[in-house]
Amino acid sequence: MLRLPIVTALALIGLILPVVRVHAQPIDRPPIEPGPDIIIPQRHWIRPGMVEVKGVEVDVDVVDQVATTHMAIVLHNPTGAPREAQLVLPVPRGAAIRSFGVDAISEEPNAVLLPREEATRIYRDIVSKMVDPGLLEFVGTGMIRSSVFPVPAGGTATFRVVYEHVMPSESGRVDYILPRSQSLSSHAVNWTIGMRIRSSRDIGAVYSPTHALDESRTSARDIRVKVLGAGQSGPFRLCYVPADKEGAAITTILYPDGRVGDGKGGYFMLFLSVPERLTGPVMKREVTLVLDRSGSMRGEKIEQAKSAALQVIEALNEGELFNIIDYSDTIESFAPAPVAKNADTVAKAREYIGLIKAVGGTNIHDALLTAVKAKPTDGYLPIVLFLTDGLPTVGPTSEVEIRQAVEKANEFKRRVFSFGVGYDVNAPLLTALAQQSRAVPTFVEPQEDVEVKVGRVFDKLAGPVLAMPELRVISPELAIGPSPIRELMPGTLPDLFAGEQMIVLGKYTGDKAESLSVFGQSNGEQRTFSTILDPRSASSANGFVARLWAQRKIAALIDQIRQTGADGQTSPDDPKYKELVDSVVALSQEYGILTEYTAFIAVEDMYKQNLADHGAMQYYLGLQAVEERSGARGVQREMLNQQRQQTVRPASPADGDLVAEFAAPSLPGRLPGGGAGGPAGATPGYPVNTREIVNAIQNISGRTFYLRGERWVEAGLLEKADEAPEQTIAFGSADYDKIVDQLIEQNQQAVLGLNTAQDVYLLVGGKRVLLRRATE
Repeated sequence: MLRLPIVTALALIGLILPVVRVHAQPIDRPPIEPGPDIIIPQRHWIRPGMVEVKGVEVDVDVVDQVATTHMAIVLHNPTGAPREAQLVLPVPRGAAIRSFGVDAISEEPNAVLLPREEATRIYRDIVSKMVDPGLLEFVGTGMIRSSVFPVPAGGTATFRVVYEHVMPSESGRVDYILPRSQSLSSHAVNWTIGMRIRSSRDIGAVYSPTHALDESRTSARDIRVKVLGAGQSGPFRLCYVPADKEGAAITTILYPDGRVGDGKGGYFMLFLSVPERLTGPVMKREVTLVLDRSGSMRGEKIEQAKSAALQVIEALNEGELFNIIDYSDTIESFAPAPVAKNADTVAKAREYIGLIKAVGGTNIHDALLTAVKAKPTDGYLPIVLFLTDGLPTVGPTSEVEIRQAVEKANEFKRRVFSFGVGYDVNAPLLTALAQQSRAVPTFVEPQEDVEVKVGRVFDKLAGPVLAMPELRVISPELAIGPSPIRELMPGTLPDLFAGEQMIVLGKYTGDKAESLSVFGQSNGEQRTFSTILDPRSASSANGFVARLWAQRKIAALIDQIRQTGADGQTSPDDPKYKELVDSVVALSQEYGILTEYTAFIAVEDMYKQNLADHGAMQYYLGLQAVEERSGARGVQREMLNQQRQQTVRPASPADGDLVAEFAAPSLPGRLPGGGAGGPAGATPGYPVNTREIVNAIQNISGRTFYLRGERWVEAGLLEKADEAPEQTIAFGSADYDKIVDQLIEQNQQAVLGLNTAQDVYLLVGGKRVLLRRATE
């Protein structure tokens, strides 16, 4: 059985596999033509006897909208003879060179900044010489090209360049991009990226859709950023959003849906960041701690839970309210109603908590009803911290009954933050109890400290800023027509606490700019944060928006699958269950989002067998999701899905490795109808190599491809992968140039990076086209 520590599961375990680094087999390439080695750090292929890129260090200094990018590129000559090199560096449009040079050589090279048209011509020329169509993904950028310079035998040289450009501003944010290849790399280059942002206005938020960031603020107008995982492939993107007068930051990012004609639809992301406090009084909290004191809590767990309860009470502000409900087969409480925090009540609470002993069964139903049914104090945000380490054993034990009873009793909208301690909990039940009240669940694995986990969650609940938020379109036309936004993820927006960020994803229709507003309550007053959703700003460079929407949609569907299995009430023949599973598989296939339930899509033989067995594989894997409700795998499945729902960016390749590892124990064995302990006549399962899963998928420019033998097949053509293409085109032919022009026009040329080593089967202009690999 696979066991993942929670720090790994929550921070890393699998959401989607966007751009995966495949360490491919050596590619047979034509001999290197005479002349200097062409070095392109953002897409670096190694050929024998060629100068290599060993590392790239990037330091970016942003002042308002002007970015100055410093790059140090370390080159190494592995041969025994001097070699000549020439650097080609894709840069943003409109960039200007500030300085340029190579360390430790007597004669400095020069460099020129080429305009877009000239850069495009040179990229095409290099593609022809190096037989690497992937370079065409940089068409549309500017180019810095150096003169030829020497790299000594067995030696290194550091190439330094500084360029600056004006960053574009859209929907109130300022965008930075460092061009790098989206496609496969046969050589991992060590990248480090740092950035300093200084603004004449307060900086409300910094966000990267491509990389995790480590931020440190020097002041409200000065932030330093270290990019984590800078070595993963793909461009580095970052935006910062100036704050409004209250310190909040809001913007929208749009991606057009190519399936909708005339640009009248697509996907959007709304990003809202709130400060640690808004102007006016801070909203106070009424906190009810619900502690499990059943016999299974005996020992270290009950002591940690008691310490956690005391820690929460002591962290409350003076005058905020609290109560303690402790339960086993009976229900007890510290006070008949919440009391204000002061020195006297804290002392009494400490004494009460010290007397709690672990003994008896687990009456989850009555404990929760006691916590949620009382009317909270006016003007306070009511919060319940509910902790349990086991399944319900006393009173009503039906998962559905408990869930429905708590939802019905919670008429005052208390937020129920659930904590599952250990693996003997009903993970989907704890998730449902939290999510139906605008809260989130937390799971504490056996090796973790209850006090630490509870403390971390409660620290985030300091200073409620926006309660009961809603996203609305402000338009008089809505009275007579449908809303231009739909399928929001999440469907119910969570409360916002001090310093938090909210990301809402959805689909938009039409081509008209609309005003979007987030409404919410703060200390009894309505607060509104507004921005514009303008389809004219939609860009095919924002493919991450669609993938992130799909990721959250899949997570919501998986949660529904899990919830339908409560009390064993779902069977594979249930039409609702089949519809949910089909939807997960269809979205996973279209957007290249692998979950532990759909990993079979990436494995050719398993995918074909699934089609032959009319979806037997997908229904089997879905049933595992339904049946594994407790135990290590049940809890870890829930943790995986929670991370999918809460993540703010597509996952990295390392996350894909962990998805595959988690999925692998489920995939061997047998399909329904047989296997260990099952009826005879089963279809054999397929042993799965986790690297095979991870290496078989690419998502480039919003398009998903699967590796089938020596051919990359676009997702929409998987079921036709064995059919003859409508057109077969050889690399370097006139027809190939026409296809290149079509892809460039659609800003889809990055997919040609797949064509260097394998054939690519894709849709171009509605036609099924096979591009023969460049290295044949």
